[in-house]
Amino acid sequence: MGLGKTVQALAATEFLRRSRGIQRVLIVAPASVKYQWKKEIEKFTGLDAKVIEGLLPQRHKQYASPKFFNLTSYELVLKDIKYLHDLQSDLIILDEAQRIRNWTTATARTIKQLKSRYTFVLTGTPLENKLEELFSVVEFVDGRRLGPAFRFLQEHRMEDAEGKLLGYRGLDQIHRQLEPILLRRTRGEVLKDLPPRTDQVFHVPLTPEQAEPYWEQSEILGQLMHKWQRQKWLSEIDLRRVLCCLQNMRMLCNSTFLFDKRTHHSPKLEEFREIIRELTVEENRKVVVFSEYERMTFLAGEELRKMGIGFVSLHGGVPSRKRGALIETFQSQPNCRVFLSTDAGGVGLNLQAASAVINFEPPWNPARLEQRIGRVHRLGQANPVQVIHFLTEKTIEERVWETLHLKKSLFAGVFDSPVSEVSFAKLGRKSVLQQVKEIFANQPGRPKPIIDTPPPQAIRVGETTTSAPAAQSTVEPSSSSVPASSKDGVGAVERAAVGLAKAGLAFLQSVASEFKNCATAPGQQSHAAVSSLFSRHPQTNQPMLAVPLPQSFTAERITRAVVRFLSALEEQA
Repeated sequence: MGLGKTVQALAATEFLRRSRGIQRVLIVAPASVKYQWKKEIEKFTGLDAKVIEGLLPQRHKQYASPKFFNLTSYELVLKDIKYLHDLQSDLIILDEAQRIRNWTTATARTIKQLKSRYTFVLTGTPLENKLEELFSVVEFVDGRRLGPAFRFLQEHRMEDAEGKLLGYRGLDQIHRQLEPILLRRTRGEVLKDLPPRTDQVFHVPLTPEQAEPYWEQSEILGQLMHKWQRQKWLSEIDLRRVLCCLQNMRMLCNSTFLFDKRTHHSPKLEEFREIIRELTVEENRKVVVFSEYERMTFLAGEELRKMGIGFVSLHGGVPSRKRGALIETFQSQPNCRVFLSTDAGGVGLNLQAASAVINFEPPWNPARLEQRIGRVHRLGQANPVQVIHFLTEKTIEERVWETLHLKKSLFAGVFDSPVSEVSFAKLGRKSVLQQVKEIFANQPGRPKPIIDTPPPQAIRVGETTTSAPAAQSTVEPSSSSVPASSKDGVGAVERAAVGLAKAGLAFLQSVASEFKNCATAPGQQSHAAVSSLFSRHPQTNQPMLAVPLPQSFTAERITRAVVRFLSALEEQA
């Protein structure tokens, strides 16, 4: 990451052109860096380079008249595999090759259909989470280097009797197998060429407006964890609910706007205003700001507009042909002080004009964090680099930050100082669900759902002797209508049934009273009383039932009640 992979690849390409006579090179890179590759090629080689882009008819013409260097993206490989076969490239270069680390994806399977005499794979993170990722990347370079996949996994995975992964063994053997094809350059080797880097963590509080929906998501997660504890597994739908809750909680740590798209409560943005003013105005620095969420970069951009600070913004919706212009604007124009980016700009970009990086939230993967910082702290950087991380106190973000270093151990075991094995038990690694359970079992603040005790026994619904209430004109149910506990021993289900019966009876009595007071004919009484509840949709003219609700009935309150009701039903399922 920022250690000269592009220049090394171009130098090796020039060597092959002169010594082996290669005539055509295909470079597959993320869409955000295709034009950066073109710029580097023109700078260091003087050879022709063509960026393949546009609609299919336009791309078809480009394939028909290739240059020495032909640049495409991973997304276009999926669409144009036939044309790329016909290109008959002598050399294929995969940039950011971690894109093929999952051998089950369509991208990996399609990329591996490409054939050439020579292959270069460029990546700063060939292995992020699992050893299988390394196998998939190496397979593109030399399909026989690590042997068949089944044998590779059998030799290097450590599992218990139930097939649960406990760790990896034989990592020193993998290191020896990779030596003939692996050229690795570490930061330690070029550290003398890099300026110092300083990391600072800024802890911000969770406001009450953030805390309310945050803890609601926490309660839902607690119920799901309780369900997992009870039945030892979760359905695919429940697993998706877990992921949704985690995402919602992470968004709430940034701003309530990311969650409800209405309110604006964000201590991070308040801190951001002070820090960005200090860095850009007082210290005259350029700054790169990262967030996983495009909406968060939008909010940051609004703050910069209010402060009169120039910026550009890169996200997945920006067409690849326009990204080069954004980078050039940031690099060359003095008034453009800030580069806002999602992780679409987290790989491959050269942003050495900046000397500070701000991360609004910690990513799940340490490799992604280093990729972000590597956009600025890289070869060509002449100034000390300051890196600022925002963390919301006593939330999921602090736990994510604490566990990032565990994922680095497997990488070090293969590449840095090869060891025989890596045991997850010794590293303290736990399953995803176990980590989620511990996160919500240990969070301070609001009372948390108990997820370690057995579930309560079902209560048999019996008949009650509660008498019918007197006639009432209106009924406004509230959280106090049915008390949470009672000294008479009546169960929770019975109390809820009694409350429902009271409300229903009051409704019928109110309607009867309306009919009685009406002076019109009996046949018209029903129509007059009921027709007031009906209306027409202003656009479709479709009949609609409109029931007036008390002021205390808000959309949030009804949503919470429905969610809790459905969760309770699932607990009994």
